[in-house]
Amino acid sequence: MLNNEELMEHTNLAPTHRHIICWKSSLAGLAIALVVFSGLIALAVAFGGIALSDGTTWQRLSVLTALSLVFSVFLAAFGGAYYSVRVARMKVDLAAMAQGLLVGSLFLLLVLCQGVSAVGTMVKATGAVIGGAAAGSGAAITDPAVQDLVEDSASELRLKAEPSVVAKGLASRLLRGDTEGAKRYLAYQASLTPEQADQKMNELKAKVDAALVKTREATATALKAAGWTVFLLMVVGLFAAAIGGLLGAKTNERYFLDMSHEEVLRVRQVR
Repeated sequence: MLNNEELMEHTNLAPTHRHIICWKSSLAGLAIALVVFSGLIALAVAFGGIALSDGTTWQRLSVLTALSLVFSVFLAAFGGAYYSVRVARMKVDLAAMAQGLLVGSLFLLLVLCQGVSAVGTMVKATGAVIGGAAAGSGAAITDPAVQDLVEDSASELRLKAEPSVVAKGLASRLLRGDTEGAKRYLAYQASLTPEQADQKMNELKAKVDAALVKTREATATALKAAGWTVFLLMVVGLFAAAIGGLLGAKTNERYFLDMSHEEVLRVRQVR
């Protein structure tokens, strides 16, 4: 058993590592953060399923999902940073905050990796849609949703071939820029006059353009929501990690994590 003087000296020991950042404790804090985050997300999914079974709308569910995601990131980053600073035995506020920010950054890099991938996919999709609109219906008609629209429009006619085959034939000709060939192909398949084929192509182009506008607006809205969500998660995660590290350092000023209960009580009596 330590006497009071030895005990106070023990509680004021500097961290055993020589660097400001302790990577071992950072990895330990990262593991804690990931486990906490996974558990909270599992609970959010469970409660989301319960909410859906009770008749919650998708709009309300999306709001609850965003809130639960922000809350999970906050608690996970805070817990991981706090644990990392505690096991590192840090007592300097700025060093502890730096340790916490490192844990939070590693945690966010892993968690947001999938989110950034999703945003990248959406950006590619948006580029394809915008590129299709810019190039005219020839490139846009290869979009799956627009392809279905073309098939639906073609199915209204009495075609010699299947609507899907006619839609692909129209797409291939339009992609080559052969608008007249597409009109002749449609006239042949539907037994239309050139004037009727021209009118049908104009109607189809109007429907395609309207579908592209809706797709572009929906994709833009989704991109904005995803971007702001990722930014908010980063801010909340780093803020929580810094606070967790600072609180861990303040707690280390009173007692270390590896001190026995008797040593903690003796420190309190001395103070």
